[in-house]
Amino acid sequence: MRQKLTNALVRDTLPLPNGKQLWVKDLDPKGRSLFVLISPKGAKTFYLCRRINGKLKRYVLGRFPEISVKAARDLASELNIQIDSGKLIDTTSQRKEKQKRNFEWLFNEYLENHAKKYKKTWKTDISMYENHLKQLGDIDIYSITRAAVTKLHTKIGNTGKTYLANRCMALARSVFNYGIKELELEINNPVQFIKFYKEQSRERFLSKVELPKLLISIEQEESGKIRDFIFLALLTGQRKGNLLSMQWKDIDFDLETWKIPETKNGKSHEVPLLKEAIQILQRRKDSGFCETYVFPGKSSGHMNDPKRGWKRILKRAGIENLRIHDLRRSLASWMAITGTDIQVIGKTLNHLSPETTAIYARLNSDAVRDGMEKAVDTMLSFKG
Repeated sequence: MRQKLTNALVRDTLPLPNGKQLWVKDLDPKGRSLFVLISPKGAKTFYLCRRINGKLKRYVLGRFPEISVKAARDLASELNIQIDSGKLIDTTSQRKEKQKRNFEWLFNEYLENHAKKYKKTWKTDISMYENHLKQLGDIDIYSITRAAVTKLHTKIGNTGKTYLANRCMALARSVFNYGIKELELEINNPVQFIKFYKEQSRERFLSKVELPKLLISIEQEESGKIRDFIFLALLTGQRKGNLLSMQWKDIDFDLETWKIPETKNGKSHEVPLLKEAIQILQRRKDSGFCETYVFPGKSSGHMNDPKRGWKRILKRAGIENLRIHDLRRSLASWMAITGTDIQVIGKTLNHLSPETTAIYARLNSDAVRDGMEKAVDTMLSFKG
């Protein structure tokens, strides 16, 4: 069968009713020797079929719809040029090497040579790949189309996890860009023109009604380590990861400060410690739980994410849809409520931006401490 192949034609062509394979040759001049094979079960695969030294050779180009007709023509054209120039050698080793050039191979190159060196969140990248992007893993990188990644993006988004869907696509885009820029692969980035879901910044913080309930529930928590951790998250407004990895060597009890060596923005940050935070830390220090970490793990290192303890606290308080990170927003919100200048709040949370960096440089820790004290005194007053 001979036809000028189009995506619609390939999509709508049905298998032969007699259970035999159907070969359709492309009549477009750009698709010289390009065929699509339609199996009895409906699978559609593009091939380049050429006679070389009197022997028929078939080269698999990819499967529809993961690879489009245009992409198949482009691949066929490249192979034809190589065959005509005598540069294409069809050896077993070459075929095996080509099979390695799938998305999983490219992701691993990106992970080992870029993410692990420059990204703190590389473990999150692994999780996103294993749980979602692995569906692209076996596909040849030259065959992955925008339609394929759009389909995956929609599939994840349809579960209600639109933010996750966007993050997965952002990671895939970075992986392809790494291949193009660093490995000099002659591929297009299929994620480049994907339309991401709209995202709204999360504005959740503790209300006047929720605050006393949470404070009471924290005090009722049976795990002292969880109780202290959650209180410090509320009292300092710092990120969960920094709190988990807090070390005694970074705490100055005389100056009542906590020096975070490196934060999310790559810079160090000095946090004023209020009297309530100092009391918690002094108690933990005197108990001698660990010489290194304020919140040690069960065997070694520091404590893991206290998800179960946090769920217990929220359940007792009758509060829903609140994350530990929202305690950071809560401190900032209550600082604003009690009249603290927005630039001082930014300094407290270690937020940097080109417009405010110069102003931050002129702020001293006393202004931050005063703002935090006003907010914390007001928040803790709800305990009654």
